[in-house]
Amino acid sequence: MRPGDPPRRPHGHDETARLIKPRDIQHIRRHRDSRQERWIYVVTATAALYLNVFVGIVQAFGKLPPLQALAPTQSEAPFIAAQLVALVAVVAIGWWAVRRFKPAPAAGS
Repeated sequence: MRPGDPPRRPHGHDETARLIKPRDIQHIRRHRDSRQERWIYVVTATAALYLNVFVGIVQAFGKLPPLQALAPTQSEAPFIAAQLVALVAVVAIGWWAVRRFKPAPAAGS
């Protein structure tokens, strides 16, 4: 990419996120009265969040000179450690969100 070129869209994670979110929305629409609808939403939103964080880390290690120096091929220990920390953090946030979720009482109850 040269200076002045229009920005390009990310490829891999964008398509994966597009597969996750519509399935989530379809499930919520089909099972509107289900007590699990928000639990499923939290899980799919957490998966989409992790994909975004993953791509952000990959791009940071690919474009920021200090990080590029630490992991030039993105297979070194600092890159793997950053991905593992991100994975653990997102899983912890997702677990916390699922545990804290209290389904709203049904209308008319």
